[in-house]
Amino acid sequence: MERKWKDNETGKQNERDEKDEKQERKWKDDETGKQNERDEKEEKLERKWKDDETGKQNERNEKDEKQERKWKDDETGKQNERNEKDEKQERKWKDDETGLSG
Repeated sequence: MERKWKDNETGKQNERDEKDEKQERKWKDDETGKQNERDEKEEKLERKWKDDETGKQNERNEKDEKQERKWKDDETGKQNERNEKDEKQERKWKDDETGLSG
């Protein structure tokens, strides 16, 4: 009779343990699922920030590049102007020179 009770008790104990285990596993799965969701959200957010940052970085680089190109163009323009002036001046001297000697 005692063995039967023990078997019954053990059976019930095992059942309870199994239920607890299943419940715990379910909680763990839920938690892991939520954890993964959170991680995914954070990752997406981080990627978005990075993209934003990169976008802004690219924008800044583009602006700097345009500015530099503008300065270069300005400089080149002025350089050309100076060269042209010098050339005209030289031609004028040469003409003067030629005019005088001729």
